[in-house]
Amino acid sequence: MEDGVFFWTSLLVPSFLMVWQPPVRPLDEKPLTVEDEIQAESMGLKLNGGEPVVAPTHDPMVCPSCKRPLPQAKVNRPPEPKRPRRTWSVTVPKDEREDGAELLDGLLEQSREAMGRLGLPYGEENSVKYFVLAASLGLFVLHADELMGDS
Repeated sequence: MEDGVFFWTSLLVPSFLMVWQPPVRPLDEKPLTVEDEIQAESMGLKLNGGEPVVAPTHDPMVCPSCKRPLPQAKVNRPPEPKRPRRTWSVTVPKDEREDGAELLDGLLEQSREAMGRLGLPYGEENSVKYFVLAASLGLFVLHADELMGDS
């Protein structure tokens, strides 16, 4: 800052290429505009005398701007006892036209990734195949009319 003018340089930029920036007024001196209020409101904020304040309806577990759930700290719980297991087999084709096991594995992986993007994350281990398959089939059953109907 020199005579009220802010100069910015980078160690990677020679001094003769210094970038000049006009003086910036402190935030508390900037008059609020309607655009400021609209932008703050869209982010779930209310402007109170120039200070952004979280609106009382804001969920602290959700990002106010993108509305995605905020990351949470993992809770250390004792491991659950192992559940009884049973094998459920499906016979699939494997020939020059189709490798059924590879096809199902690919579809399950794509389902797991899609559910993760939409807020229903599953781990990457093989043990989650059952949960991904059960959730995928359950979602299909719930929305079969919409997916298969003529609407």
